[in-house]
Amino acid sequence: MIFAFLMKGTSIIELIIYGAILAFISLFAVHTLLTVTAAFSQARTERLINENGNSIMERLMREIRFAQAVDDASVLGANPSDLILKTFASPTDDTPASIEFSSANKNLLFKTRAGNTIQLNADSIAVPVFTATKLINGSTVGIKFQLALQASSTKINIQKIFYGTAILRGSY
Repeated sequence: MIFAFLMKGTSIIELIIYGAILAFISLFAVHTLLTVTAAFSQARTERLINENGNSIMERLMREIRFAQAVDDASVLGANPSDLILKTFASPTDDTPASIEFSSANKNLLFKTRAGNTIQLNADSIAVPVFTATKLINGSTVGIKFQLALQASSTKINIQKIFYGTAILRGSY
């Protein structure tokens, strides 16, 4: 009879309570894991949009500032705009050249001085809006542009708008 307490089992009520506690803890852990995963995915998508936006904005600003004039064949003030800039072959070479920023199939394309076309946005990022407007103040010419970048997945749809203005150095 000394070891009788060792022979004692658990009742069905105790098993149900233990099961309910385990189920509650498991549910809480899974919910937390799903929430953290969704937040991480959204943060990663926002970071990708910001990196693409910064890269594209830097390229646009640098090329507009280096340009001498806006080509008359440019389509400005519409979405999508087609911005053609008259520029030089390089900062050290005064050979006339032209570059072009255009939008096609929700991608922003850059036609280089050598004639190669480069996609500026990542494949997972769409460019639904690219609008450029010519600003004139006396002899100074500038370009104001708007760029919207969008990333979508099954649960996430993020769109950010970037604005910029640059003065053509060849115009003053």
